[in-house]
Amino acid sequence: MALKQVARSGILDTSTHDLISDFFVPMLRASIRYDRGVGYFSSGWFRAAAAGMVEFAANAGRARWITSPILSEKDWKALREGEAARNDAVLRDTLRQNVADLAEALEQQTLSALAWMVADGILEFKLALPYNKLADGDFHTKFGIFSDFFDDSVSFSGSYNDSLKGLRNYEDISVFCSWESPFDQWVPKYQERFEQLWENKDPNVRVFDLPAAARAQIIELRTLERPYPKPSWMPQYGVDFAAGSIREGKAYKLWEHQEKAIEQWEENDRVGILSMATGSGKTLTALAAASRCVDLNLLLIAAPRKNLVDQWKEEVERFTNFPEPLLIYQDASSWQDRLFSKLRAGHRSGWPQPLVLIGSLQSLGGSRFQSVLDDAGIPEQSLIIVDEVHNVGAPTYQKILNTEYTWRLGLSATPERHYDEEGTGVIMEYFEKVVFSYTMEQALKDGHLTPYAYHVYAAQLSEEEYEHYLKLTRQILAARGQSEDATVTMQTNNRLDGDQPGVEQLLFRRAGILKKAASKTDVIQQVLQDHPPERSLIYCADREQLEDVGKVLSTANIPHLKYIGETPMAQRYAALDGLASGDVPVLVAIDCLDEGVDIPAVDAAIILASSTNDRQFIQRRGRVLRKSSNKARAKLVDIISLPPTSVGQDGRWMLQGELERAKKMAKLADNRHEALVQIKSYTGALLTELLQDDGSTRDSV
Repeated sequence: MALKQVARSGILDTSTHDLISDFFVPMLRASIRYDRGVGYFSSGWFRAAAAGMVEFAANAGRARWITSPILSEKDWKALREGEAARNDAVLRDTLRQNVADLAEALEQQTLSALAWMVADGILEFKLALPYNKLADGDFHTKFGIFSDFFDDSVSFSGSYNDSLKGLRNYEDISVFCSWESPFDQWVPKYQERFEQLWENKDPNVRVFDLPAAARAQIIELRTLERPYPKPSWMPQYGVDFAAGSIREGKAYKLWEHQEKAIEQWEENDRVGILSMATGSGKTLTALAAASRCVDLNLLLIAAPRKNLVDQWKEEVERFTNFPEPLLIYQDASSWQDRLFSKLRAGHRSGWPQPLVLIGSLQSLGGSRFQSVLDDAGIPEQSLIIVDEVHNVGAPTYQKILNTEYTWRLGLSATPERHYDEEGTGVIMEYFEKVVFSYTMEQALKDGHLTPYAYHVYAAQLSEEEYEHYLKLTRQILAARGQSEDATVTMQTNNRLDGDQPGVEQLLFRRAGILKKAASKTDVIQQVLQDHPPERSLIYCADREQLEDVGKVLSTANIPHLKYIGETPMAQRYAALDGLASGDVPVLVAIDCLDEGVDIPAVDAAIILASSTNDRQFIQRRGRVLRKSSNKARAKLVDIISLPPTSVGQDGRWMLQGELERAKKMAKLADNRHEALVQIKSYTGALLTELLQDDGSTRDSV
């Protein structure tokens, strides 16, 4: 269908025409582009025009809307007077409510369709606010341009808003067709006007991109399948991993170590673990490896948490031509029947294309997922990828490691389970061995991670805290039947194989003393003075410490947001968006930013609380070292707990764990020697030998 078949220049009004069925729906069906500037857009209009929008999407159409956010007078005034409206929290909060209102107003099917169109880039929104000489007015324009495959266009203008009320009012629009003289001269004028607004070049109107957090909130509303074919203009990523490149508009070349990792995995019959530093491209390496599996029937990707499932889905759709993944997490009613049907259909049809599943460890290890596999069966050519593979060694998740998967790939910067030989053994038996290793030292040397500086601050335990630490240590030794020279118990707070249930609780309480030393609140004030945050993470031990740090930040007038396990997903996106843009200089977190979350823009981490588990601080260091275009150097600030000076030599034994962490953090830092000298200044000659790991270190300290 072409615009010439459905449009004529003239005037349409709501008294004699139904603007939806007579104009908007046929125009959308015939178009591949739709640009709209309108003062008000409502859910009612989208519901009424949904049939046309879905066919527009099926045409591989793309629409751009410039509209006004729905603001109260108070909020509008705050934005107008702000230095930059897009950075104002008022706009973000208002948009979150706008999206919530939209979700409530739309039927489920229409809501999911709208969310899909936003996710696929079919619908793109920008927000307009009058400025300068129009500062006391509204964005009240109402015009649009349709364009079709044959380079014909139709512009229209009038009093009609995109709302149901607009259909009930007496409204009219004037229509101008590019192929009909003399109306053809009006179409390019409207196109030029729209482009000027879209590019924010009108001096009296500010036009802002839809914040990433609001877009993510809309995308989350997808509940059904995409109601139209995947648009042909979307990157199909002609993936040619065998040739070492991924094409997304331009070629993406796999790094040398990624190619080597895949080769060594393939040489081990496509079974093994890739131990690769955080930020060195594990995900892309795994997807490239999967794409090289000829006649693949089933790809299962297991991730520790829901947010990482979503992240993997984005990467699969961005970098591969695999079919759309089915997500396995949360409510089984959303995936169980579909999974069974897809598996059965694949078996019947001979697997013309692979089935891609991405799920959380909790859901994949659950009885509902396992029962579907038992009933439907795993196909012959199957690959399981386990992200952060150390997690799957826990007894709860070991059932995920089904021996019927043909090929197996584990990913982690730290594949061993700390002080859990049994769990590590299960992992190694299933994946056979680490087939490739790429360390953080190598990644820094090759320029794939950002160089960093390491700074150490000391927090002294009070005598009361130290005595409590000693008491718990004696209880742990007694429970384990060990003497007071048992190195592991004296130097770490990690569980050992064979520990009784009560021991883990004692270890947790003892570790909390180091993590939550009262003096750390004072130290953090000094840290913030010495290192003013711009895009920083602060890792806390628990909610109580997080609240204490929040008070310090508030007193110092430093904007900050919390990022904890209970934070709703929309707020998480908003927090990460604010940090990346520099609007929010600090995120205060507990532990949910340790694994997998990509925030390359962050340039500093303040570790207020950390365990002696190597994996935790390696993951945290990796969060900060990811490459970003505006980041030449990163910064790590570590606050370590020391015994009170009054105990002298008697406190030496408890420092090994804290000092080992500091040594490892300092080892790869640009200011390594300076950091070690700094540590020595806190600990004195007492611990000189603990800091010495080679001749150069001894010379420096």
